[in-house]
Amino acid sequence: MTHKTLRPPTQDNDQVHSYVKAVQKGLRSYLVIENRCGWYVRQGKNSGKLFQTKDGALEFARQHAASEESEVLIFNQKGELLQRQAPAR
Repeated sequence: MTHKTLRPPTQDNDQVHSYVKAVQKGLRSYLVIENRCGWYVRQGKNSGKLFQTKDGALEFARQHAASEESEVLIFNQKGELLQRQAPAR
């Protein structure tokens, strides 16, 4: 059995460009997640910080998101998106 070497698609492709842009935007976004112990704030694949209150978690996420012009996504324990806050400009 031979392995095929697939070449990456060119960046000139509009679909590839919009996909890469969406992935980068998602990795920059701050996630505020409710869990048993409180509220957890993290960005993309980076480790996060635990807060006892939702207000404290949102304040922390908003401060950091504003400086990086990224959005804040708030999830409940079931993983459902509760709210999306656009970057402050």
